[in-house]
Amino acid sequence: MVLYELLTGKRLFQGEDVGHTLASVIMQEPDLSAAPAEVLPLLKRCLEKDPKKRLRDIGDAWALLAEPAAIPAAPLPSRFGWTAWAVAAAAILMAAGVSLVHFRETAPALPPGRFGITLPGSQQLFLRLSPDGRNLAFIIGNQPRIWVRPLDSLEARQIPGTEGALFPFWSYDGENLGFFAQGKLKKIALAGGPAQTLCDAPTGRGGTWNREGVIVFTPDIGGSLYRVSADGGAPTQLTKQGRYPEFIQGGGRFLFESDTGTESPGLFVGSLDGTAPVRILPDVSRGVYVPPPVGGGMGHLLFRREGTLMALPFDAEKLAARGGAVPLAENVPNSGTVGYGGFAASENGVLLYVSGSAASNQTLTWLDRSGKRLESKAEPRAYAGMALAPDGKRAAVSVGTSLETSDLWLQNLERGVPAKFTFNGFSGLPVWSPDGNFIAFSNRKRLQTDLYRKASNGGGAEELLLHVGPNGFPTDISPDGKWLVYSETNGKTKEDLWLLPLTGEHKPVKYLDSPFSEIQAQFSPDGKWMAYRSNESGQNQVYVQPVPATGAKRQVSTGGGSRPRWRRDGKEIFYISAESKLMAVPASLGPSGFDFGVPRQLFDNALPPIIAFGFGYQPSADGQKFLAILPEEGATSAASSVTVQMNWQAGLKK
Repeated sequence: MVLYELLTGKRLFQGEDVGHTLASVIMQEPDLSAAPAEVLPLLKRCLEKDPKKRLRDIGDAWALLAEPAAIPAAPLPSRFGWTAWAVAAAAILMAAGVSLVHFRETAPALPPGRFGITLPGSQQLFLRLSPDGRNLAFIIGNQPRIWVRPLDSLEARQIPGTEGALFPFWSYDGENLGFFAQGKLKKIALAGGPAQTLCDAPTGRGGTWNREGVIVFTPDIGGSLYRVSADGGAPTQLTKQGRYPEFIQGGGRFLFESDTGTESPGLFVGSLDGTAPVRILPDVSRGVYVPPPVGGGMGHLLFRREGTLMALPFDAEKLAARGGAVPLAENVPNSGTVGYGGFAASENGVLLYVSGSAASNQTLTWLDRSGKRLESKAEPRAYAGMALAPDGKRAAVSVGTSLETSDLWLQNLERGVPAKFTFNGFSGLPVWSPDGNFIAFSNRKRLQTDLYRKASNGGGAEELLLHVGPNGFPTDISPDGKWLVYSETNGKTKEDLWLLPLTGEHKPVKYLDSPFSEIQAQFSPDGKWMAYRSNESGQNQVYVQPVPATGAKRQVSTGGGSRPRWRRDGKEIFYISAESKLMAVPASLGPSGFDFGVPRQLFDNALPPIIAFGFGYQPSADGQKFLAILPEEGATSAASSVTVQMNWQAGLKK
């Protein structure tokens, strides 16, 4: 940049303020048209954004000066002959301290800078920054799809063909995006064209794409890590457990988090060569490795620790910390209840993060059958789950940003008065007994989930029902009040359904145990049937089969479905389609058994797009309205404001 300004008398990068100037240095290709033609090769190599192509030191610069042109050009004006090259050499020496002092392989380091950007919509999920730091991919809205915003632009554009997308991730060259939708792992070119299906991924939980065209991903909730070619094909298992993988500099090793099925939860490094994973940190967090900054120093591992974004000096070759972790930003939330931290970083020193919880702007709202919002008296809070009481006048809600940081509250829906129900900070997923006398719920501390129940009037102690294991999630109680159905994660058979007797010894009985994932179970009003979500077809669908299970199941959803709910009289089953539409299926229960009709859409773009294990909505007894957790109407989400930091590692130097 110094050389260019010496030769032309003009600034190479400009912006409205310091933040925009810093952004243009990272994101924009420089306009070198004002420079003498003789020095263009040198300028281009000095300002190359790819560090592998950029001039590394003064020796490289002299070698380039000595090279003849590959193709003779038209005669050059004499005034630009060797004089221009001499000026170039002098400028290089000046930038090097008027000596042959080694200067870095990159252009001069940017000073640390910070600015904010605002994203469209009121609900942002899953930020991903391209490896070169130029483009931000994110999900917005209740009907999710991918949007991309260049950081040097004021506009974001929607990527057609990504309807229903979750957990986007970039190819290493930044030209493609991978994502999960309709129970599949897909990719799409940023330049345009249709999405391509790569393989099945019923409930994907993150992916990463290296320079060799290998994708590592998690196809299921609580599942294993697999690898697959970016061209598609049969996936190969890499680890027993893990989610949210991130390649380290696009190579053969990757970071991932795990808190399921391992004796020691935390952040791990895995390898494509099958080497056993290495535990790096006890923190259960998505991790991102950033290589050493311009000017030298140590690379850093970014992760969340109790809501704070941390940076750990880290040797990526030896997989060892080189100092203590330091905080970068506080109140960096997860995306919903799925544990995906609200931060992203590129390899060239661009960091962005969300501050504050978008969930704090959520509200508990009634919707009619057209999706229109009705009056709500519940105050906006960080709602993570809910269950409607049998009388329809109260709701048990979990308030917090994850299953491990929430408590239960009883919300009066008529007066709007909340009352705290649990006090340990680890409770969620409430389920009412049919008579409304008690509430069952989960209590989750790291690798142990316990199931409890407590009188709904708040009196008496919590009663332990069962020690489940890493992941156990209650979803319903039978109409006679005798059985609690819950899902449990198993490393071999994934999510299974169990029935826990609420009297006697509380010894659980298997309901469904298969190689597939079965969750979100709901008893029919007569207690003879069970609706649940399974991925056995390769796509999430809603099924119904008898209680006890006979294998005579019937698929009631079409084109994908999840989160089934029965109407109190059994005349309808509701579910959420793969496109986040609320569907209604006519149903009948009687002596002849269960029968159902064709699903029809009630409304779309009104319900939350992703709930980890809960439902996020519940119909009234007559099915004429629905209680749902929604972003507060007309409010500006905290997640719509993103902080961007340039050359953030320079600020860590002492």
